[in-house]
Amino acid sequence: MPSHVHSSGRKTRLEASSDRDRRSRARRGGTGASMSSRANVASRSVPVQRSASAEPPRRIALSSSSSAARPLSSGSFASWSIAAATARSVPSGYSSITAPSSLRPRGDPARSSDAFPVNTGRFTGNPFKDGMRCPVPSVRSRRTPGGRAGLMAIDEIAAMRADAEMLRAALNAHVFPDDETLRAVRDRVEQHAVDLVRQADEPITIGVVGAFSVGKSMMIGTLLGRPDLLPTEQRATTGNVTALYLKPGEPGARTEWDELVTVSYMSRQELSDCVRDMLGELVVSVKKIFPDADVAPLSEYDPTTQGWDRLEHWCRAQVWAGAHGNIEHRKIAVELLAVRDAQLSAPDVLGQRVVVAGKLIRDAIDLGADMPVPGHFPPRSVHSVTLEGVKRDGDALRATFPLMKRVSYEVRVDPRVWPLDGLRDRNEVVLLDFPGLDSRRSALRDEYLSRSELRDIHTIITVIDADNPSTSVPDRFYGMLQRYGREEKELRDYVLVAGNRFDLVPVPAAGVHDRLTFADLRAASQKLTGLSNTALNLVQDQAERIRLVSSPVAISRNGLTGHFPGEEGEKVQAAVAAAPEVADAWREVAARLTAADPADPWAVSLAGFAEDGGMEGLRKLIEDHARTHGLQNKLLTMRSQDRRMRQALVQLERLLLAEEATDDDNASARRVVEGLLDDFRLRHQRVAESLRTLRDPAGLRAPDGAPLLERIRTSAVTEVMRWPEWQAILQRSQDGFIQKSRPVRPAEDDPFGLGDLLGQGSIGNETTETFFDSYAAALGTATGLGRRGVEEAALRWIEDSCAELGDLKERLRDPEVERLLAVGLPRLGRLYGEGDLGQVLDRLADLSWMAKGIKRILDGEVPAEYVTAGYPLHLVRALPWHEKVREAPDDAEQQMARHQFYVFRLQRELCNGLTAGLTAQVNADVDRLHDGMLKVLQSLWQRIPGPAAPRLMFPPDRRPPEEKGGPTQDGGTGPGGGTGPGGGTGPGGGPGGGGRPLIEVIAELRSR
Repeated sequence: MPSHVHSSGRKTRLEASSDRDRRSRARRGGTGASMSSRANVASRSVPVQRSASAEPPRRIALSSSSSAARPLSSGSFASWSIAAATARSVPSGYSSITAPSSLRPRGDPARSSDAFPVNTGRFTGNPFKDGMRCPVPSVRSRRTPGGRAGLMAIDEIAAMRADAEMLRAALNAHVFPDDETLRAVRDRVEQHAVDLVRQADEPITIGVVGAFSVGKSMMIGTLLGRPDLLPTEQRATTGNVTALYLKPGEPGARTEWDELVTVSYMSRQELSDCVRDMLGELVVSVKKIFPDADVAPLSEYDPTTQGWDRLEHWCRAQVWAGAHGNIEHRKIAVELLAVRDAQLSAPDVLGQRVVVAGKLIRDAIDLGADMPVPGHFPPRSVHSVTLEGVKRDGDALRATFPLMKRVSYEVRVDPRVWPLDGLRDRNEVVLLDFPGLDSRRSALRDEYLSRSELRDIHTIITVIDADNPSTSVPDRFYGMLQRYGREEKELRDYVLVAGNRFDLVPVPAAGVHDRLTFADLRAASQKLTGLSNTALNLVQDQAERIRLVSSPVAISRNGLTGHFPGEEGEKVQAAVAAAPEVADAWREVAARLTAADPADPWAVSLAGFAEDGGMEGLRKLIEDHARTHGLQNKLLTMRSQDRRMRQALVQLERLLLAEEATDDDNASARRVVEGLLDDFRLRHQRVAESLRTLRDPAGLRAPDGAPLLERIRTSAVTEVMRWPEWQAILQRSQDGFIQKSRPVRPAEDDPFGLGDLLGQGSIGNETTETFFDSYAAALGTATGLGRRGVEEAALRWIEDSCAELGDLKERLRDPEVERLLAVGLPRLGRLYGEGDLGQVLDRLADLSWMAKGIKRILDGEVPAEYVTAGYPLHLVRALPWHEKVREAPDDAEQQMARHQFYVFRLQRELCNGLTAGLTAQVNADVDRLHDGMLKVLQSLWQRIPGPAAPRLMFPPDRRPPEEKGGPTQDGGTGPGGGTGPGGGTGPGGGPGGGGRPLIEVIAELRSR
C-alpha cells in the first residue's frame, strides 16, 4: 500500500498573514480597515448627486442607554470594510465594491438616528496615522479580475479552433488543379489547421524526455503507482511517443490501463516532412565525411510523393557498393528503407487513428534486440496491409510501425497513490513518454517525432540520470523547444527536472559539523555537482523546479509491486533491497540542510527523496505547475501554431490568385474598388487604435495640454480647503485644542430660554454629518467639470479622426467610383443579404456625425446612494469635542484627539475621499463614452467589404457570382469577412465558412 506524505501542519503564509492582521486589529481596538484602505475602496465607488430620500436628519437624538452600550471605537467614524460590503453595479470588467452597513443610505430602518455611538473613543488613532500616508488615489487599472484570465484563454483557444475548422472546410470544398506545387502547399496548410484543432482538443500536455537508458518508463509507472506499467529494459524498447491520459481510478483498485489502445499514424504531410528530414541528415553526414560525394539526386527530393526508385539507386551506388559508404550512412539508409516498406505496404493508414487491443500493440512497437547493420542493400519487403487488418493482425500492425506517431493509453490511476485532484477539468493532463534519442533502430525517426510533438508540448519533464548526468540529450530536447520559436523567458515556465536513479549517488563525506549547506555537498560530490549544474541550466536556476527521485526507493518505502523479467528484474530487486539504507543516509543529510536553511529547495527535494523516493514531491510539482502555467502555456503554443498556419496561407493565396485571369474587362474595376476599400480598412485601423486614447482617463488632456484628471482633482481639493466648516471648528480652538460643547442646561436653569447665547449646547459641528452637504456639492461640481473635459477630449478625437480619414469622402463622390459602387455594392449585398453598404461607407468617410451623441452618452442620472457610499466618514458619528463623548481628566490620549492637528488630518481624509470619488466618476464616464463610441463604430467596421469583395463585385469570368455561401441566421459572415478594424464579428455572429470561396476565407483569416 503506498503511503501518503501529509503536510507538517504549519500555517501557510496567507494564513499567517491573516493572523497577523487580526492581532493588529485587536491591538487597535477595532476591526475597521485603515483610512488609506477606505480611500482606495472609494476610488472604485461611483458617486452621484444626492436625492431627497437621502437627506440626513437635522437633529441628533442621544440615548443614554445606547451611549453606554456602544463605545466609540478607534477610527469608527471612518470604518470601511470591503469584506462586509454589499454588492452594487459597477462598469463591466471591474471588481464590484460595496458600502459597509455603517454607510447605508439615510432613512434605512436598520439604522436608528438615536443609536449612534458617542462614548469615549480614539477616532484619531492608527487610521489617522495611515491617513497621513494615504496618497491621492490613482486611476484604477484595467486589470482582469481573478479567474478571468483562464476564461479569456479558453475563449481565445476556442476562437483559434473555429478558424482552423473553417479553413479545413474551405480547403476540402475547393477543387484544386493537378499542380504538384499547389497540392503540396495545400497539404501543408491543411496539416497546420489539423494540428491547431488537435492542440485545442488535447488536455494540458506534459512531456517526459531523456536518454533511452535513463529509467523514464519505470519512473512514470512508479509515479502512477505501478512500476511495471511501461516496458523497462536497458535498451531502447519502443520507438514511439506513448501518451498516457490520466483518469482517477476506482477506490481500492490498482493502477491499470484500458485494454483498448489508440494508435495514431503520421499524416501524408508529416511522413513527407519526416522522410525529407532524414534525407537531410543523410546528406549532411555524407558530405561531412566525403565532401566530393554526389548528393545532387537527393536535392529537392521527396520519396513519399516522387517514388523511392531514385533513393534506392543512389543507396546502391553510394552507400553499399560505392566508395562513399560507411556504417553511419548505412544506419540512416536502413531507417529510410524501413519507412519505404511501411509506406508501400500500408498507404491507407496515413492520417488515421486505429483502436487495437493492448496485447497486439506491445509486441508491435517493441524494437527488439539491436541487429547488425546489413552489409548489402536491403531489398523491398512489401506486404498488402489494410486498415482493418491492422486492427486484428499483429504482423500487419508491426509492418506499420515506422508510420506510427503516437500510441495512446487511458490509465486509471489508483486514487490512494495519486487522487489527481489538481489535474481535472481544464487542468486535465496527458503524460507523453518520448522515445530515447540514442536508439540505433529508429534514431532519426524518433528525433523527428520528438521535435514534432515537442512543438505542441505545454510542460517538459527532463529526466536526468543522476548517476551519469553529463549527457547532451537534455540539451538536445531543450534546443527542440527553442526551435519552434519559444523564447528564453517562455521556457522558464516550460521545464521541470527529475534527477532519476538518485539512489545510485553515494552520500558524500561532507564533514561532521552540524551546519551543512548544499555548497558543501557540491564540493564533496562530483556527481552531485554535475547533476545540479545540468539541472539548474535547464530550469534557469529555479531550483524549486527540480526533484530528486528513485523508483527503487519508492517501491521500497511504499510497498509497491511489479513484474520485471530477466536480467532487468534482478537489477530492480537488488536496487530495492539496497534502497532503505541509501534513503536513510540521505535523510540525515536532508535534516542537516534543513537545519541550516529550511527554505533551501535542495533540502526539500532530498527530504522528499528519503521519504518516498521523491515521487510525492514530483506529483505535487506537476499539479502546481499544471495549475499555474498549463493553460497559459497551451495558449502560447496554439498562438505559435496559429501564426504558422497564417504564414502558410500567404503562399497558398499567392498561388490561387495566380490562377485567375487579370486581363478581363473587370480587372480595372477591381483595382479601383480594391484600392478604395483597402484605404478604408487601413485608415479605420488607425482610427480604431487612436480610440484607445479615450479609454484611459489618465491620458486625457485639457485644451492647454494639462492632464485633465489632475486638474479637476486639484480643483476639488481646493474646494474642500475653502469649506467654512474648518474655520468654524478652528475658531473653537484654545491653546491648540478644540473646546468641547457644553451640556445643555435643564429648563429650570434657563427659564428665559436663552440657550446658545449662554454658550451651551451644540453649535452644529460636533458630528461627521457636518461635512456631508459640502462633500456632496463639491463632488457634483467637480463631476460636472470632469464631464465637460471628457466631452471636449472626445470632440477633439472626432476632429483628429476626420483629418485622418482625409479625402475618403471626396473619393466616394468621384463619378467613376460612384458608378462602380452603384453596380458592385448591390451585387455584394444580394450575395450576403446586406443592404445600404453605400451608406455605411458614407458614414465611415466622415465621423463628424458622432459629435451629437457625445452629450447624450455623458448625461444621465445615477443612484443617489453612490454619494453616500463614497463619503469617507461614517454618516453619524460624534467628533471628540461633542459634549457626550466622555473624557476623563487624566486621559491625555483622548484629549489629544481634540488637538487642531487632527482637524487637519480629518481635512486630508475628506480630500482623499473626494478625489477618490471623483476619480471613480471620471472612470465611469470615460468607460461609458468609450464603450458607446466603440459599439457604434464596430457595427459599421464589420460591414466594410473585405479583401475578397472586389472579386465578388466584379468576378474575373464576368458572370454574376453564384448566390451561395452567404450569411445565415446562425453563423455566416458579412462582406467585411467577419472582421473589421476593431476586430468585431460579421453579421450572423460566427465564422461561417460552409460553401464560402476558399480565397475569401483566406483573406478573412489573414486580415485578423
